[in-house]
Amino acid sequence: MPELEGLRAGYNLVERELIGRRYEDISEVMSIVQFLRNLETGKTLPRRLKVTGLDRLLATVDDLKIVHQILYDAGERLLRRSPVILYPVHKLTVDAEPKMYWHNQEIRLRPLFGNRLEPQGVGYFYSPFNIP
Repeated sequence: MPELEGLRAGYNLVERELIGRRYEDISEVMSIVQFLRNLETGKTLPRRLKVTGLDRLLATVDDLKIVHQILYDAGERLLRRSPVILYPVHKLTVDAEPKMYWHNQEIRLRPLFGNRLEPQGVGYFYSPFNIP
């Protein structure tokens, strides 16, 4: 079996079907709601964390400004600690900008990650913590 590609400190969006097959998996799991709550209250996060439900949250929330603000406000603290955050998602694509799909719904990622999200390979986008 080929060696799995490692993930970097920062936000790693990886298609679910590739986790454990092409890219490493992370055993410690937290929901996106708990993750955002922990960021907002300043709680210390594990060094390696799989955060589930990002795609569902983005598909159901009309205004991402609150979610973006929580990530933005936590950026400096996360940079100092440098955890690896894995967001499993259904499907990623890039045309004019990075997007993901949840139940055939196209979701723009720029409102959340700004211009920091970059493709790293098939089914894998990466963003550092210092999002604009």
